[in-house]
Amino acid sequence: MKLTKRKLISIVGSRLELFGFKFFKDSFFQGTFIMKVNCNMYLSLLLIIDRYYDSMFTGSYYLSPTTCSASMWGDIPRDSYERVSFVLTDEERVHYSNEAPNVKDLWWDGFNETDVDKFIEIVSLTYKRFYNNSDLIKRINQSKDVQELVKLSQKTIETANTHLFDPFLEFQPEKKINDVPYEWFKAAETVIRKEKSILNKNSVISLAADAYRQFCLNQ
Repeated sequence: MKLTKRKLISIVGSRLELFGFKFFKDSFFQGTFIMKVNCNMYLSLLLIIDRYYDSMFTGSYYLSPTTCSASMWGDIPRDSYERVSFVLTDEERVHYSNEAPNVKDLWWDGFNETDVDKFIEIVSLTYKRFYNNSDLIKRINQSKDVQELVKLSQKTIETANTHLFDPFLEFQPEKKINDVPYEWFKAAETVIRKEKSILNKNSVISLAADAYRQFCLNQ
């Protein structure tokens, strides 16, 4: 039996929400759950279904002042995006895995109740550990590329609230994407044009989604 995106979310979604994660529709990952942590950080938990093994899935954390999940270019710290199982200690990993001790990248069977329980337990052990990493937070905040993403998302939130959009918009989606209201795409393109950032359909969609998710999590 093949594990689908909808099935995976139904299996783990409500249990992840008990930790404080909020589900957001996302076209890239098979499950996107985000929470606001500390004063200016967001922790994303991103679910991925294996392309070759029909029922297997894994998850990765992404820590950032934005919700641009897994943005890893430029000077953004590579370890701000990390597999859930990599946050375990060696002793914990041996306890939760049937793999060899040196195998750190763990996957779970979405149709196996014991496997799903292990995944949830591992998340409960690691999510606060990951977002409380003071050295990682310091390096994230020092990233100029992160600062640029933060600036763009904040300006997009402001523009969406004022509805002062550029009258000449060329990269708007023809239909609503991932339940993001249309005005957020208008705001995103307006900001990208004003800031002379990279402008294309994908950059508009990405910025609109990030700003809208931040807005929802700050309510």
